[in-house]
Amino acid sequence: MGLTCFMNGSLARERVRDSFGLTWPAFSQLLESTAPGNAGRILLPWYEPEITPRVSEPGVRRFGLAADDAPGHVRGIVEAQQMALALHSQWMGVDVNTIYATGGAAANRGILRVMADVFGADVYQFHAGNSACLGAALRAFHADRLDEGQPISWSEVVREIAEPVAASRIEANAKWKRSSTSPPRLRDRAGLSGRRAAARQRADRVARRQAVERPTPADRTHVP
Repeated sequence: MGLTCFMNGSLARERVRDSFGLTWPAFSQLLESTAPGNAGRILLPWYEPEITPRVSEPGVRRFGLAADDAPGHVRGIVEAQQMALALHSQWMGVDVNTIYATGGAAANRGILRVMADVFGADVYQFHAGNSACLGAALRAFHADRLDEGQPISWSEVVREIAEPVAASRIEANAKWKRSSTSPPRLRDRAGLSGRRAAARQRADRVARRQAVERPTPADRTHVP
C-alpha cells in the first residue's frame, strides 16, 4: 500500500473559509461558481511547513490572485491540493482510473468534482465518511468474534458496509479522461511534470537517508 502525507489539508481549507467569513455551504457555492483552471489564478496554500512537497518556510504564495478574491482563493486551494495529490502520487506508478474518497472532505461533491477532473478518474463516496472510526469498529468486532470462539472472515465483516455507493459516482469530464494527453496538460499548467515531481521526491528520499547514515563528528573520532 502506498501512502503520501500532506500537512496543509482540511485545516488549510478552513483557513481560507474563515479568512473570508464563509460557511461550508457558501464555500461550496463559490467553488462551483468558478471555472476549472481558476482563470489562471494560482494559490499555494502552505499555511504550515509542508511535508509533500517539502516546504520548510510556511507562507501563502499567490500568482495572479488578489488577496481579497474569495472565489479565486476557494477554487485555488482546492485545485492546488488536488494537483499536489496527482503530482506527488506518481511515484506509486499506478494508472488511476477510479478513486474511492473518504474522510471529511469526501462529503463535499464540489471538491470531488475537482478531484475527478484533475485525475481524469471516476470518484465514488461511501455511506460512512469517517473510515478510520468505521475500520476500528469493524476490527474490534472481528477480534471479539474470534475471542468468543465464533471466528468470522474479514470479507464477511465488511460485506455491504465497506462498499462504495454506486449512485455517488462522479464521472470525470470526458476531455480529462485518462489518456496520453489529458493529465499531462493539467500538470504542465502547474509548471511541473509528473516525472520531475517523482525525481524530486526520489532525490529527497536519498538525501534524507544519507543524512541519517552519515556519521556524526563524535562517531568519526572512534573510527581508526
